[in-house]
Amino acid sequence: MAETTPTPDSSVATCEPDQVHGDCCGDDAGATGAGPAAGLDCGGARPARRSKKREAILDAARSLFCQEGVTNTSMDAVAARAGVSKATLYAHFPSKVDLFGEVLRQFAAARMPVSEDLVVLPVEEALRRLAWRFLDLVLTPEALATYRTLMVQGQHFPELVAAFRAAGPEIVCASVGRFFDTLARRGDLVLENPVLAAEIFLHLVKGDPHAHALIGAPLSREQTACWVEEAITVFLRAYAPKSA
Repeated sequence: MAETTPTPDSSVATCEPDQVHGDCCGDDAGATGAGPAAGLDCGGARPARRSKKREAILDAARSLFCQEGVTNTSMDAVAARAGVSKATLYAHFPSKVDLFGEVLRQFAAARMPVSEDLVVLPVEEALRRLAWRFLDLVLTPEALATYRTLMVQGQHFPELVAAFRAAGPEIVCASVGRFFDTLARRGDLVLENPVLAAEIFLHLVKGDPHAHALIGAPLSREQTACWVEEAITVFLRAYAPKSA
């Protein structure tokens, strides 16, 4: 039986659909990974020492990106909201693109952990849980608003698109690719390119649920569950070991 559709965190402020923004976990701003298993975390970077000023900056950026959109938020406004000097702000984040990227990295790490709990599961159940975690990431109001804005304004702000890809899709695909490599070495999958297989799996899962959500017509829980199960079936037909 498929897991129920995750409910977005009600503590996260909902933003207008045409604004670029991101929400993060409450962990230290330097922590880009989430998961106890070595090589299975989203980021792989070593956590930075906890800094109250850094956290204040990220809190301010999250709030302002949500309220004003990233393209309309100045670094001056972030410094003022955080109660720090511009020198302190730039010491932590040399540019708004760097700040936006860190906000996104924390959001992805909090919502998309690829951790040890998946490794011990049968492959189909592991894929199912992974699929729902991914949907919990890409179907949040925050993620959908970011997609919508980058689709409209991305050609004018290529540096923000690059930051989005580096802090979100590339990290998630690399993490899932490492997990798939573990499954392949265990004999549960047969594949030559784990990262490509990860991209294919995530696009299969995202498919219709994401497309409908982007236009404000989300699928029901039951429809999403059916889509997830079919995506897993298609993926395993391509990558599961063939019976003798």
